[in-house]
Amino acid sequence: MRSAEVHNYDFAFRQAAIGMALIAPDGAFLEVNPALCTLLGYTPDHFTLPDLLLPAIQELSRDIVKCGEWLQSMKRDQHRIDQHYYHPSGQRLSLDIRISLIRNEAGKPEIYFTQF
Repeated sequence: MRSAEVHNYDFAFRQAAIGMALIAPDGAFLEVNPALCTLLGYTPDHFTLPDLLLPAIQELSRDIVKCGEWLQSMKRDQHRIDQHYYHPSGQRLSLDIRISLIRNEAGKPEIYFTQF
C-alpha cells in the first residue's frame, strides 16, 4: 500500500462508529479500534496483551477462529455470526459479527477482518 492509502485506512479504522478488529488465524487480536473497546468494555491492552486476555475475549477469539476455519474449508471469504456477550457491567449484548477472510498473495489466510 502507498503511504496515503495506509493513512486513509488507519484513519477510517480508528474513527469508525462500529467495532472492528484485525485477528490472526491463530486467534490473536492484532489490532482493535476504539469503538470495539467501548462496545465490549475493555481497553486495547485487554485484547492484544496475552497476560490480560480475559475468558470472555478468549471465547470470542475461539468463535472467530472456528468461523474462519469454516470459511477456509468452504472456500468462502465472508461470513456472519451472531453471538451473545456479557459486558463487564453485566449487560447482555447480542453481537452481529461479520468476518472477512483476507488472504495473502499465495492465497493463504492472513487476517480475519472483523466488524461488530
